Amino acid sequence: NDPFCSYEKLCELEICYTDDPYKPMLQTKVKVNGFPSYYHLYKDDLPDTNDTQEQININNRIQLTQYLNRVYRPDQPVDSVLYEEKQVSMKHIYSETVLITDLFDDKTSKFVFNMVR
Repeated sequence: NDPFCSYEKLCELEICYTDDPYKPMLQTKVKVNGFPSYYHLYKDDLPDTNDTQEQININNRIQLTQYLNRVYRPDQPVDSVLYEEKQVSMKHIYSETVLITDLFDDKTSKFVFNMVR
């Protein structure tokens, strides 16, 4: 017997808790499903990325400028805990922006960013 769990065995584990949700544990799916009143699963509260993109719809230039300035900060943010400092290209910003607006259909990225300045 191999003392280490194989990858297949790890895939059969669930993250769950018994009494205190702040004390997570790993347990096999068989046990969790066999004793649902004892083992509790965490709810998946993360929104589906497709739903998030559909909810955001920028309709005009002012909204787009405000969005870009909040998400892709041109200066140091006041509350740096909320932001992750990261270098991103204009191409990346453009590819993210076209997902949330149809203002720039048939336009190039250079046109877009000259317009919102």
